[in-house]
Amino acid sequence: MRKQDRTKAEILREPQKLQRRVVELENTEDALYESEQRFRVFAESTFEGVVLSENGVFVDLNEQFADMVGYTREELIGKSIMSIIAPESHELVEEAVHTNRTEPYRISGLHKDGTIIHAEVMARTTRIGDRQLRATAIRDITEQERIQSALRISESKFSTAFHTSPDSININRLSDGLYLDINQGFTDITGYTREDVIGKTSLELDIWARPKDREQLVQGLQAHGQVTNLEATFQMKNGHYRFGLMSARIIEINDELCILSVTRDITERREAQKQVELLNQELLTAYDETLEGWSRALNLRDPNTDKHSKRVVDLTLKLATAVGIPESEFVYIRRGAILHDIGKMGIPDQILLKPGPLTDQEWEIMKKHPVFAFEMLSKIPFLKKSLDIPYSHHEKWDGSGYPGGLKGAEIPLGVRVFSVVDNFDALTSTRTYRPAWKREDAIAFIRENADSHFDPEIVKLFLQLVENNA
Repeated sequence: MRKQDRTKAEILREPQKLQRRVVELENTEDALYESEQRFRVFAESTFEGVVLSENGVFVDLNEQFADMVGYTREELIGKSIMSIIAPESHELVEEAVHTNRTEPYRISGLHKDGTIIHAEVMARTTRIGDRQLRATAIRDITEQERIQSALRISESKFSTAFHTSPDSININRLSDGLYLDINQGFTDITGYTREDVIGKTSLELDIWARPKDREQLVQGLQAHGQVTNLEATFQMKNGHYRFGLMSARIIEINDELCILSVTRDITERREAQKQVELLNQELLTAYDETLEGWSRALNLRDPNTDKHSKRVVDLTLKLATAVGIPESEFVYIRRGAILHDIGKMGIPDQILLKPGPLTDQEWEIMKKHPVFAFEMLSKIPFLKKSLDIPYSHHEKWDGSGYPGGLKGAEIPLGVRVFSVVDNFDALTSTRTYRPAWKREDAIAFIRENADSHFDPEIVKLFLQLVENNA
């Protein structure tokens, strides 16, 4: 029997082999389909873009990647991957494909609208059947890159400001107060170098001249997380003291709470300010001495006013306090009270010094002294706020006074206060044309003329004042 001749049994077994082969192929196809479905489910459910490519051409991709680059799936399949890679990343991608790089790396891609996409990719080349495909996972880090870029710019600006600022800047750990860093401004002002302070506290350096300044800083940081414009006195390395204007806030550096402090040296400014204040005080003293000189000149001319101005000044300020006039206004009231009769310098001697009653014509001249005072003083800038009393101290509550016929609250408050005191002192003082009134008679006159000559509320306070000082 020839070798090629087959037995009948072998021939009958051929259909069975073919059937088993068909079943095997069907099982393989089912497994492949199931594997493909698993890949599709995975690809579509992940947050990242997933791409399959062959020889640098898109074979398949998920919807996440399509959304990421702005194309549809159909627009990309069959297209070169390099068409959506920014030119600056071409060489990196080509090298990764050539070397079958598996480590993550970053590239710049192109959105359909032309904008740049920053992405982190990780790829692996694999063989499926007789095809060699490259599977790539792409994560969009555009927003992350934007934030990091902004942070780098911010850090660069801070670093530049930190190192170049002439102000003292230091960073201390909040938990224990240790210095973590200082700038050159800190060294220039205090004399301490980085080696002197890093790892130490301000208490160890004894840099606070007044413990209360440090307490105020700590309390402000605890209550508000920041302190602004704290004036403090500091002790330098050489033992000298300097004044600083300090602002500080709590910040976070590498997940650790720290205190960032900026201090401006205001020593020279403080010294200059003191000199200005001293000069201003000297000038004010000179002004006041000049006013006192004018008042004495009037006293020499008119014995009736001798020491009258000083007495009314003291009592007027006491009544002003009771009325509630701010103390900041006292300087103007005092000057006005001292000069209240300065206009009488313009009244002729025969009228001013006349021992008897004045005629109607003489009274008209006498009543001009407030106007004379205004004309004398209004051109002096530092006396403008003091003009009310010299000009209006003869106005009356009911409007019957002079020179303006002011009524009620039209009369400045300081004038209303002074008017009560001035009349009381004048009545209780001896004049060339009459003897002094008794104290109780003068008080009765003030009381009786409340609501006509004088502000009734001020009269009440005045009576309480003089009764308490009786």
